[in-house]
Amino acid sequence: MTWGLATDAAEAAKWFQKAAGQRLVDAQRGLALAYARGDGLEKDMGRAARWYREAADQGDAVSQRNLGIFYGVGDVVAKDDVQAYMWLILARAQGDDLAGPLLTSLGQRLTPKQIAQADALAKVFKPHKILQPGESPPGDR
Repeated sequence: MTWGLATDAAEAAKWFQKAAGQRLVDAQRGLALAYARGDGLEKDMGRAARWYREAADQGDAVSQRNLGIFYGVGDVVAKDDVQAYMWLILARAQGDDLAGPLLTSLGQRLTPKQIAQADALAKVFKPHKILQPGESPPGDR
């Protein structure tokens, strides 16, 4: 139950898919989580990573942190500590409190060169515009 209403995970996943396809960042993150948990649709970590990436590219801090974890662990996407560190830097810069300890832990196994590479990537990162409900993706007008 959510707010006194019965929840239907499959119905929620259907609406997340529709909204995520319209580049709504909250829906992209929600769809990623639904795939990661198998909540309302078949569990698929590859699709979870794809939707976290879509939201992370728009600047969503939670998705950036989760994508950083995926790259750091390497069981969903190819392990890449530089990418992991970059995504965690971006998440922490937006105030994601969970990214800081992850950065500290990951930083202990990186070389200074890898940290510098990740810092450089984070500095040139430009998020895509985050769409809010009611806004249209570019080219849809």
